[in-house]
Amino acid sequence: MEYVLDAMREFGFPIPNYVGTKQAGGEEVVADNPSGIRMNSQENVWLSAIKLACSDSLPAVHASYQKQITDAARRYGILEDIKSASAFMDDMESAPRQIRTEYDWKQTKDWLQKNAEHLEISLREGMVDHIFEKAAEMNYIPSLSERCDLLQIAQRAPLIPEVQKLAEESIHKLASGTYYTTGQFAALPFEEVQDLLPDLVKGASFEMPRIHPRLFASTAETADANTAVVLDALLQKHGQMPLYDESSLPVEISDAILARL
Repeated sequence: MEYVLDAMREFGFPIPNYVGTKQAGGEEVVADNPSGIRMNSQENVWLSAIKLACSDSLPAVHASYQKQITDAARRYGILEDIKSASAFMDDMESAPRQIRTEYDWKQTKDWLQKNAEHLEISLREGMVDHIFEKAAEMNYIPSLSERCDLLQIAQRAPLIPEVQKLAEESIHKLASGTYYTTGQFAALPFEEVQDLLPDLVKGASFEMPRIHPRLFASTAETADANTAVVLDALLQKHGQMPLYDESSLPVEISDAILARL
């Protein structure tokens, strides 16, 4: 909610004086109503109208809340304020605008993702390049999923090197020839590992009574075969089966095994 109000201010929309900065984050608006719709003051009616304009609720639900807001706005004498704000929100959703903030960037990316099928591929490619350029200008680093989404929109090859690097960093081979993902090590109880493999825990716990999956997994990769066998047993005891085991790897790697990797 705060991002929407910031964007409205940035684009020159006059926020009514009865809307205070304390409520701008929207926390009080949703405090006693899961829908976020409250009708007990001018401020909350106005904020509820903005929240509704940003929501993706079903048409029937949207219409019901819209009527409640319109009726409340009429009672409080702010119907014109509500109409003006709603019209501005519609313009924000449909009109082209500069990408100046992270909010603008995400909104533009979401809009392009929703409407890409209606655009020529050359236009899509140009817009994707522009969005990447704007991210660089703002020093915003898109997530891997955001970048993959944009490349898919432009019908370009996925980020194979980055995806491969991510996979390599997230898959760990033990000396026993078994492979696990980083997250699987999070299932290990600290006390049990400490009792059975104290040296391993000492080098991978930051001296705190908990397992840090990535550090622990990286340390486990360097452990000897005996330690690896104990770790295999522990992981499997807690429901973590290896992605695959070299001792049972078939001569030809099947599609099923590749899919699990």
